[in-house]
Amino acid sequence: MKKNLTALLPLLLSALAVFAQQDEEKPNIIKIQPQPFEDSIVYKRENAVLYIDRHALDDYFKMLDTALQQRKYSPKVYQNVQFAHLTEQDVQNHYSQAIAFWTTVPGQPLVYDVNNFNYFWTNGPGILQPYIDEILPQLLQQGKVHLVEKNVKAPVTKYLFANHDINGRNYRIYKFADGKEILREQDIYTEPIINTSKK
Repeated sequence: MKKNLTALLPLLLSALAVFAQQDEEKPNIIKIQPQPFEDSIVYKRENAVLYIDRHALDDYFKMLDTALQQRKYSPKVYQNVQFAHLTEQDVQNHYSQAIAFWTTVPGQPLVYDVNNFNYFWTNGPGILQPYIDEILPQLLQQGKVHLVEKNVKAPVTKYLFANHDINGRNYRIYKFADGKEILREQDIYTEPIINTSKK
């Protein structure tokens, strides 16, 4: 009996491995939460227009205020790589400027476009963009972003994500059902790789 079980063990392990592989290959689906937004921030990307609830950014700023004070304005509070090289004083100054601007624009339209360059240190709406980028992956993971796929009339009710390993760290890629990309986390969380090789 024991010999038979021992002989069957490799087969059982192989079967489990196949099932695990099949499970990993299943698409990870996120359904968009249907509740309407009273006021939205518009974020245009290459293949999509994203609508973000302004309350989400407001709630984040309230949480961030406490976190920054508790951690003495350490740049490690953020995952967004734009903050990584700042000093604690830089972090405090940038946050203060962002909050000062945020309090002046209730009800005013805020529209961002990934193709339009914004300086990190700016006095205009662009100063909010690093904070929007910071929370965007989490909001996408929670289905709390409303989406329109460019050049597609049908409403978007769900989208997909896949995990992508970079140097041992896991980042997500969010896509529409047709495979067009919505957002890559590594574009926000990692330094851009510049190819300096000569052709």
